[in-house]
Amino acid sequence: MAESQDLQKEYADAEGKNNVERFEVGDLVLLNAKNLPTNAVSAVFKTKLSPRFIGPFKFVAKKGLAYTLNLLKKMCTHPVFYVGLLKPYQDPAQVSVEALVPGRQEAAEPQAAGRQRVAEPQDAERTAEDAATDRADPAAKQPGA
Repeated sequence: MAESQDLQKEYADAEGKNNVERFEVGDLVLLNAKNLPTNAVSAVFKTKLSPRFIGPFKFVAKKGLAYTLNLLKKMCTHPVFYVGLLKPYQDPAQVSVEALVPGRQEAAEPQAAGRQRVAEPQDAERTAEDAATDRADPAAKQPGA
């Protein structure tokens, strides 16, 4: 029992509430849109396929785990959010491919895949010559012709 409690404590400490992103004043952050009112999200994006994170917004002040953002005035929502709803913004122009996929190697040129036919029970007695003829002239072996 004690071993399982220790193991659970290790997991909780590794992924606990204190292991959250830390931001400095002036950083750009993205805001999780799942708990925002629809009118606040629609002020920034159309709501049919609204993104999971909206922004970037400038981080202005911090009090404990509550962060104040510089939101658009037309969003009409309270500007203070829990740090767990924020994600650091990375400018797409500065992101490299190596940062997206660590350990990625250049892929070899793809080889052309040949057509392969799965043998069905009624085709079991066909020869390789018949199959080659079908591939060369598919109209020659049409049923009912």
